[in-house]
Amino acid sequence: MTGLRSRAGFSAIVLLALSACQSGGGEPQERDIYRAYAKALESINAKGGISLNMGSAGANQTITFDMRLHAIEKKSCTGKDRVYTCDVTTKVSYPPVNTTIETHDVALVLFDGPGGWRIVE
Repeated sequence: MTGLRSRAGFSAIVLLALSACQSGGGEPQERDIYRAYAKALESINAKGGISLNMGSAGANQTITFDMRLHAIEKKSCTGKDRVYTCDVTTKVSYPPVNTTIETHDVALVLFDGPGGWRIVE
């Protein structure tokens, strides 16, 4: 009987260890969304930021700015199979154009892949 108990205990430990190592397991947490969105913005900023052509009738001016994420608040997420659409409120600024932090409600599509949660564009 002792051998049977030790095998059952060992099996339980193995199952717990395996479940702790698995990725996924439901919708993204607020910190997951923050990391994914911050990483997406880093990628955009690394490519030179966002450029807007402010031209009008012969006077073209291109303004380039970076996007900075200051905070994110998760409102809700819906989805399944590692793909979720999450409604969030972001606090962002756009230096050097606007250093004031603005609040925006946005819907983000996230995918839980091998590298963690990512924004789907």
